[in-house]
Amino acid sequence: MNTALHCLKQARDILEHLGDKKGIASTLFMLGALAYVQDKDAEAISFFNEALEIGQRIGARPIAAIVSLFLALLQGDKGKIAEANSLVAEAKDEIQRMGLESAYQFTTMVMEMIESGNYPT
Repeated sequence: MNTALHCLKQARDILEHLGDKKGIASTLFMLGALAYVQDKDAEAISFFNEALEIGQRIGARPIAAIVSLFLALLQGDKGKIAEANSLVAEAKDEIQRMGLESAYQFTTMVMEMIESGNYPT
């Protein structure tokens, strides 16, 4: 995983040099997901928040919606169910507006995980 982390950070640096904001947001999301599976919650939240901010600023709605779902998982994992449900509801509305059926199904799965407290290990 250290190799993946190193490669993703290099990719982010290259994308920043190129000015590719969508690529930066996607890479930050991947860095957040990697931190999430390594139980580095603070790092994951930082990467996710940065990806969300960029995604919202440039109008990359799919990126912003998916990042919101991962932030919801982190909030739910910490017992912050109301915050998690709010993030999921926002993402679900956005995903539905975009007509992304597979993402909508993922949103439903995230909602069920938060409600049951059943998270992947």
